[in-house]
Amino acid sequence: MKLILNAKKKLIVDLEDEKVRADGLRVFIGGESGSGKSNVAMLIAAQWVEQGGQCIVLDAHGEYGALWEARPGGEHSVVRFGYGEPPVGEESVELCMSYLREDHSLVLDLSHWTDLHPDKLDTFVRELLTNLYELRRRKQKRTLVLVEEAQAFAPQMQMTGQAANVRLFTALITGGRKFGLSFVLSTQRQGLVDSNVIAGCNVRLFMRISEAKDWKKMKEYIPPKFPVGFGGVVKRDIRNFESGEALALSRWFDSQRVRLDMPSVPVKKFF
Repeated sequence: MKLILNAKKKLIVDLEDEKVRADGLRVFIGGESGSGKSNVAMLIAAQWVEQGGQCIVLDAHGEYGALWEARPGGEHSVVRFGYGEPPVGEESVELCMSYLREDHSLVLDLSHWTDLHPDKLDTFVRELLTNLYELRRRKQKRTLVLVEEAQAFAPQMQMTGQAANVRLFTALITGGRKFGLSFVLSTQRQGLVDSNVIAGCNVRLFMRISEAKDWKKMKEYIPPKFPVGFGGVVKRDIRNFESGEALALSRWFDSQRVRLDMPSVPVKKFF
């Protein structure tokens, strides 16, 4: 399996490479609204499904329903919950697990909980990921978990009860690779995401931002003297990145500023 981020520049993550297999895949995507981060997340998810991997999308804003088009029916298909149909409920964990045990992928619209009921969102995600981890311990399969609005699940400043979620995410990100688990964490506000979670990622895609707090956390991972900044020279200012443009950082390829490819299936823009 290969993930192509930019075909022309051969920006590719080869999941069969020994170093990648040993380390597992953990992608962090940070960028403000309109920067193209959801397109990049869908680019990775769609390629994953199209190549036979299992994907679970925790969709905080109801954007990713079109992923089912990548594998819409039959064996190992993509199943979606919500998106105009009855919403995901607190009791839905076991139903979700029944599909995962049959090697289907899931796209879960959790937007009805994101703003109004974050406690229910926390509980559901924690139970689902715990069950997924136990499943993959017993039966390994290449599985990708895409988490939209990662700051809601693994915040730097934690309210009552959220510490358990952050500990779980940190443990899964570092330990889940042994059982085939990979992660994509996407956020508009990386300054609000727990530092240990970002540090645990081995591919980082930084897109356009406007907030100094986000830049402060981002620049910890940017190589010294790399030609990008926050302010100063206009062409190097990350505040002026175009939609789809990113600073791509990883131990598996040279750091570069690049325009990332578009996904094969669309992303619904959320307003």
